[in-house]
Amino acid sequence: MGTKILGALLLTPFIALSAAAQDLFLKLDSYSLEPNSRAVVRVLEGRFQGIEGAVTLPQYDGIGLHGPAFRGPAVESISLLTNKKTTTIEIQTLGAGTYLFGVSTVPKLVEQKAAAFNQLLVQDGKADILAQRRTNNELTQDVHVRLTNSVRTIFQVADKLSDHYNRRLTFPAELIPQQNPYSLRVGQTIAFLCLVDNRPIGNQFVTAGWESREGKIQTLSGRTAADGIVRFKLVADGKWYVEMNHMKALTKLNYEVKSASLTFAVRK
Repeated sequence: MGTKILGALLLTPFIALSAAAQDLFLKLDSYSLEPNSRAVVRVLEGRFQGIEGAVTLPQYDGIGLHGPAFRGPAVESISLLTNKKTTTIEIQTLGAGTYLFGVSTVPKLVEQKAAAFNQLLVQDGKADILAQRRTNNELTQDVHVRLTNSVRTIFQVADKLSDHYNRRLTFPAELIPQQNPYSLRVGQTIAFLCLVDNRPIGNQFVTAGWESREGKIQTLSGRTAADGIVRFKLVADGKWYVEMNHMKALTKLNYEVKSASLTFAVRK
């Protein structure tokens, strides 16, 4: 990996303080671009639809960029812009095709308040862990979470489709579409392979969402089959996201969360 991206990304580490704060997304103003233009990727903390206060990119552990004519990490095509309120990444596009960009963070140990952690268990479908905390009289006890975020986005340059969208980036957790999102239209179904440590994960709770024309977020949810595949019907056009939080207990009141998100756009 080149020194240009290394120096740019070593910033303030990300710390999760609430149930929502562990989520991280990459979002573009437009997912349809022209060759030899700049894709502007915003880093969103906590929610897909905006930035809650100042956002800085965490220390990275891995970065991946795949698209036509790129060889290797192509770090010379990436630049980082930050101020007190926003963090954006600019990517210089080359030829026509489907592009994939992703970032994974270093593990970070964070403290999470009991109420926020219980809320997270409910929203992520972790009924077994919640029941265990209730049985052990731990519902009022704070926890420590070892957290990693693995985020990716897929965007389209011109009309030519390419197979770069489904590359594995060997991140701790990954959501990999099994069809090119830009080959599909509203009403069709898309499948995602859910990986943790490069292995398919069965019975994983996964959430998908999109922005309505009125600016509201609508959501769907499902669980993976034994082969790690989950499917969602693309019920509307617009900007979409898919996310999962894979959690396991390490010791009493200590957990590991490997979070993954993917963003893309759906055409009419």
